[in-house]
Amino acid sequence: MIKHFKAFEFRVSRENLAGPCSAGWQQFLSSFANRPSGNVHPRRCLPALALFLLLLLVGLPAQAANYTFQGLNIPLGCTGGNGNFTCVALILGVGDTISISSPTTITVIGALTTGASSRINATGSSSLNLVVNGLTTLGASTMVKANLSSTAGVITIGERNSFTGTIKTATAAINVGAGSTITGPISTTITGAVTIGANAVVNGNISTATGVVTIGADTVVNGNVSTVVGAVTTGAGSSVTGSVVTQVGAITIAGNVGGKINSLDGS
Repeated sequence: MIKHFKAFEFRVSRENLAGPCSAGWQQFLSSFANRPSGNVHPRRCLPALALFLLLLLVGLPAQAANYTFQGLNIPLGCTGGNGNFTCVALILGVGDTISISSPTTITVIGALTTGASSRINATGSSSLNLVVNGLTTLGASTMVKANLSSTAGVITIGERNSFTGTIKTATAAINVGAGSTITGPISTTITGAVTIGANAVVNGNISTATGVVTIGADTVVNGNVSTVVGAVTTGAGSSVTGSVVTQVGAITIAGNVGGKINSLDGS
């Protein structure tokens, strides 16, 4: 508030918005309450007062939105009903939420983007399917309980995310940020790499058809890692509790593997 008040004071002084109120303006600025001195009609001070109030409003934080996908409570660009919705694009701001009370499928024609600390079906009381044709980008510290699939759009899970559900693409990469926790399988079914950042946890299997798998340092995978065609690399201090298997591709292990390690082509 002080920052906006100082800017207001400078603007008033530079543009002489106080006009005939200037004689008493310094007293007003220092007290926030005293009226300008002298025989000046209050209307002469309205431009400066309006600017002051506007600067105060600019300083107020934006209110986060909560979309229930019930009735008209849906984001701009979305249509549908009875548990099936289509969005041209789905954009959530910082702290915005989607709360689902019945099984729902949301198809996004374009991109799905969330700001930091967003929440999508955080309670998980009902199933939610997110079908995205474009890019998916989840901001840091976002929480999601849904099944997420994409045909050709890269999926990027930000740092320190909590994601419960399946993550799947047909022909695009999947990137999971450092410090995130994924509870569910991660897969690319035709082509696409999977990259897991450092200090992450994946409670589920990781698989690709044609694409490398890279697991960051100190990351834990409670499941199997497999590729049909593609190398597998695990970072220092990482742990895979299951097996690491490729049909065609090299395997480079810098951490621990609880199950078998097998490259069927002998790489």
